[in-house]
Amino acid sequence: MKRVLVLGFCILMIIGISGCVSQTERTEGAKKDTIVIGLESDIFGFAPWIETFEITTQGINYNVFDALVKSEGTEKKIVPSLAESWENPNQLTWRFHLRKGVKFHNGDDLDAEDVKYTFDYILQDSENPFNELLSPIERVEVVDNYTVDIITKKPYPSLLTNLFEIFIVSKEHVESGKKSPVGTGAYKVKEYVKNDHIILERFEDYWGEKPEIKTAIFKIIPDNEERINSLLSGRLDIVKQVPVEKYEELKNNDKVELHFSMPDKVTFLDFDFRENNSYGFPNGRNPTSDVRVRKAIYHAIDIDRVINVVMNGLAEPASQFVTPNIFGYNPDIKRLPYDLKKAKQLMKEAGYEEGFSIEMDCPSDLDVNYVSICKEIVNQLADININVTLNIQPKADMIPKILSRNTSLCLLGWVIDVGDAQQIYDYFLYAVNEEEGVGSLNVGYYSNPEVERLGRESAKIMDPEKRLKAMQRGFKIAMDDVRWVPLLTPKVIAASSPELEWKIASQGQIRLDNIKFK
Repeated sequence: MKRVLVLGFCILMIIGISGCVSQTERTEGAKKDTIVIGLESDIFGFAPWIETFEITTQGINYNVFDALVKSEGTEKKIVPSLAESWENPNQLTWRFHLRKGVKFHNGDDLDAEDVKYTFDYILQDSENPFNELLSPIERVEVVDNYTVDIITKKPYPSLLTNLFEIFIVSKEHVESGKKSPVGTGAYKVKEYVKNDHIILERFEDYWGEKPEIKTAIFKIIPDNEERINSLLSGRLDIVKQVPVEKYEELKNNDKVELHFSMPDKVTFLDFDFRENNSYGFPNGRNPTSDVRVRKAIYHAIDIDRVINVVMNGLAEPASQFVTPNIFGYNPDIKRLPYDLKKAKQLMKEAGYEEGFSIEMDCPSDLDVNYVSICKEIVNQLADININVTLNIQPKADMIPKILSRNTSLCLLGWVIDVGDAQQIYDYFLYAVNEEEGVGSLNVGYYSNPEVERLGRESAKIMDPEKRLKAMQRGFKIAMDDVRWVPLLTPKVIAASSPELEWKIASQGQIRLDNIKFK
């Protein structure tokens, strides 16, 4: 997803934004208003045509679009954005009062019709990755030009935490058939060459505080060495992800400054739960459909070794779907201990003492450390006679593959950008139901009626204490089922030029309005 651009050569992009960009030259004495950022992978599109919910994609879109609300700070407090305020006229209605004087990048004025159109666009498309975030919504109604009501099917106390991912688009622009991204954000898209680069330019009519950076060039460079070398040579100002093996090399280098964040991200193993007619075992019994095999895999993973050897100590072990910062975390859920003896006994009880062979999907560019983690897990599972064939592929290939439920075992990560864990039920724990718009990331057909009941109960309870207990009970049952093997929460390392003043966002995204020159 990252290639060095060849001067004078242009590639047309699918959305109709095209152009050329040369290697950035630093001109002595020139005003510093442009930065160049190295990305490890390309994005999955711009709103409203985003193909897949993914953190690099969201990170770019955050700079181009605004939502009704936004999440702020490490505590993930929901604060106003395009909506200045809101209230609940009744238990099913959320009334939002829109900010006046907001313009889209094409000059259109934001009004309530744009908000309704955005929500309707997503709600009417079951394939849209954000559809599940809006599944509690019955309908959206325009009250007046700057007031809109969102009516839910039943009381839904965590609705606000779903809305900051819903980027508002211009109804007139999208209906015109144009595929160029047009938002209300601090930056507009000047140029996008797929798998090569993205250029964002400051939007001078932005409704909020004007950021210092005028132009940001995101260069897509999948090779870790090339990305780091480009930073050290001055061709890049920021590298979004630094592999942990580069930490020792860079920490005392005066050419770079390192930045750390601990996102609320859990890296995990996911399974195919189908006993028969499974992807990897279509003509026989699928070993991972047996909870004893899943527990054996869990017990066979030495997470301390993964963290200390593979991650250079820059991670924390995970025990469940979410981190302790998130509403829904259950302190009673503990990691299963590393215990090869127990793992072998479970394999024997399940009838797999001699082991079996299985394919594991691993993304090469969702996280710079994933391939190393995958390789270590392959080595560790060999200790209980599980022969894992590693299928390493770019996210552009792997994500559609697993979303088609063509995986037996895969390594993934999930970041909760808000302070509430209800989305774990919506995406991962509910059975797949396209009509209802839930379960899209339940790639292995996990199903437990009691977990679903508790998830639906927690979604509508208005009392926070009762809601938390229901959510936690459901998570405990799902972890007893070994719905995932939770692995770790990584520390994200980014690097920048010492000339920049920058604080990386809590979830590792690059927010251009947080960047200044010293």
